[in-house]
Amino acid sequence: MHEEMYPTLLKSSTPPPPKEVGHPTRLRRPLSPLQLTVLLWGGWFVIYAAVYSFSNSPVHPYYLNMLAPPIAAMVGIGAVALWRDSQHRWRATILLITGIALTAAWQARVLSVHSDWRSWMLPIVLGGTCAAVLGLLAARALGNETTLGTRVGLVAVTLGLATLLVPPAVWSATPALAPGGRMVPIADPALLQYTTEPGVEAENRAAIRRLVEFLRDNRRDERYVLAVPDIHLAAPIIIETGAPVMAYGGFTGHDPILTSDRFAKMVKAGVVSFVMQAHAPPMGMMGRGFDDPIGVWVRRHGTEVEPNAWKLPSKSVDDPGHPIAPWSLATAHRFIRRMLTPPRRIAPWGPTAEMIQHALRGPGTSIRDCRSTIPADSGP
Repeated sequence: MHEEMYPTLLKSSTPPPPKEVGHPTRLRRPLSPLQLTVLLWGGWFVIYAAVYSFSNSPVHPYYLNMLAPPIAAMVGIGAVALWRDSQHRWRATILLITGIALTAAWQARVLSVHSDWRSWMLPIVLGGTCAAVLGLLAARALGNETTLGTRVGLVAVTLGLATLLVPPAVWSATPALAPGGRMVPIADPALLQYTTEPGVEAENRAAIRRLVEFLRDNRRDERYVLAVPDIHLAAPIIIETGAPVMAYGGFTGHDPILTSDRFAKMVKAGVVSFVMQAHAPPMGMMGRGFDDPIGVWVRRHGTEVEPNAWKLPSKSVDDPGHPIAPWSLATAHRFIRRMLTPPRRIAPWGPTAEMIQHALRGPGTSIRDCRSTIPADSGP
């Protein structure tokens, strides 16, 4: 939750404290090591913030991890510089208090949309922040140059920073606490609200093993046992079985890796024979125009394999007592609703269990054998 530290970051570019009280701080060449450090981390933050702000491409939440190092460095530099300067100047004390207060206000704003967390975390943030602010004011009243005042001020600053670190620390643990997996790595309390239907993940693994068993039994000397539109369907098959699978559309299904002519030559050369097709666009192409010339060629030249030959029977082989839910209009509606209206701020194509279930066992999914229409003596 890097956005929670932004207000403190705004105060972190304060220059280092002056060597003598009353002398203004000025930039002089050559720059000091601290000034160079601020320039490095500040430049890093500004460049990536500008790229993500004005990019025309989708920006997934995990991209913002690139902002974490400069934010952490600048917050640390700013906190130390403001604390040192506050020993001599009221201005630095006010800036330090303002940075802590603004960060706490922003965290309260973020937590306000999460009712389960707001009830117990908001008192921690507001209580710790108020105590830190009062401690800094008390330290100033006692005199920062006195031993007591310095100790009170250090305790107050430490309490304030520790309090502001609680929400992002707990926030970052949500992926480990949430059930299941998802295509896009993201940390968010909404992950804890997502639940997978019992047995879905086990059935998905069983479905993948059944599919690969059929492909290997009918494999000749092809390099790939299967070709699929994008990596989102290839990855679970590779992870579960280690079988070589081609994603002919790349990561999103829209990458121009192969032309249909080149793919046809690969089929003739015996590189790949079986291709998985679906009526819906690949998972990575949601929101885009669906253009799959290789899919058009496969549907034109490939022969569809009987679904019972590669799909699971009515019950999972791993759990004979747990029937596989039949595909119906109700289950299709539930899947589409979860994909299009997910829990707060989760990417629509996040949860993997239902995606794999839909891709491997949906009524629109088919496998075509392209070698059946290619003469054996044909060259590439």
